[in-house]
Amino acid sequence: MKERLRLLYLINSLGGGGAEVGMFRILKNLDRRKYASVVVALSPGVGEEGIPGRLSEHGIRVVRLGITSRLAATGSILKLLSLLRGERPDVLCGSLFHASILGRVLGRLSGVPVVLTWEHNENLGGPIRVALNRLTQRLADVVIADSDRVGDVVTRRLGVAPARLRSVIIGGLDLDEIPQPAPRSARAGVVIGSLGKLREQKGYPVLLAAMRLLLDRGLDNVSVEVAGAGPGEAALRAEILRLGLDAQCRLVGHRSDIWPFLAGLDVYVQPSLWEGLCIAVVEAMAMELPVVASGVGGITGSVVDGETGLLVAPGNAAALADRLDTLIRDPMLRAKLGRAGRERALRLYDARTMARAFEGVLDEAVLRVLGLSFDAGAGRWVRARAA
Repeated sequence: MKERLRLLYLINSLGGGGAEVGMFRILKNLDRRKYASVVVALSPGVGEEGIPGRLSEHGIRVVRLGITSRLAATGSILKLLSLLRGERPDVLCGSLFHASILGRVLGRLSGVPVVLTWEHNENLGGPIRVALNRLTQRLADVVIADSDRVGDVVTRRLGVAPARLRSVIIGGLDLDEIPQPAPRSARAGVVIGSLGKLREQKGYPVLLAAMRLLLDRGLDNVSVEVAGAGPGEAALRAEILRLGLDAQCRLVGHRSDIWPFLAGLDVYVQPSLWEGLCIAVVEAMAMELPVVASGVGGITGSVVDGETGLLVAPGNAAALADRLDTLIRDPMLRAKLGRAGRERALRLYDARTMARAFEGVLDEAVLRVLGLSFDAGAGRWVRARAA
């Protein structure tokens, strides 16, 4: 029988978003005796540093199809179909909308035995996306949700049967990479920060509006730093100028090394309008930062309101300002929430645990579809005995 099964992980891009970071942390921790992984990205994405380079360092091959526009999509789809037939993966996992739809359809057309797809967000998009997702979801042997809240949405809106739905948190934390938080400096001001792509989902205009309210209250010892890049950058810069926040708010661009950035903050804020797990919140908690976040998606499972952070309704700038005001004025509360948040993050979000959970879903699907189970003693896959 086979020593290792071939796992092809299909994803939209290889940027620094939560789905990409989570994919890397899971694949690097998979049992290499069981699965040989290759990552295929639809878009060209970034250079060799970042996620592609880190995957390569761990012996995971990366293929980029180079889809840059709708005009290039047809040729690239044919290229993907040819690649699937050439690679002959035993298992395909599609992550994010476009990769999931193509993975389901082309995976079946090319004869991939086991197909899984992963939903990372409670916002499934507009009616066309929902219809395509609903129409193709039955082509997947398993649909994974990256939080229980996302799973509820997938069941309700896509009609995925509970028997085919599994919940696995995407990524988690590499505990050996997290530095020990240093004591916060005794600086006079409070630095509020956030990590995320500059797009509608992250709700950064709400943060700017909250910041304007804080300044109007006389809290002028506060600054905001947002690390990330994306299509909303120009609009955010214009909004910063319109609100007169150019002295207090900085967009610092994409940061590939997040730990020094987080170490320079006093409060972490996540004003998202919708989310999946939101790994950035968990990373901030691991750095002992008190978190103020929207009560959406998987954030409601990581942030315990009043214990590890403070939750607000999405889109409510006044409520966000009130919560930030509370922490700005109370350094002892900041320290208390930060300590509790770090303890919770390190206890519940170990990437190795997440990888075992994902691996368990793979093993279950392989047993059900291919009738194979892994013999650890022999170090290979064998035909499972009938119960």
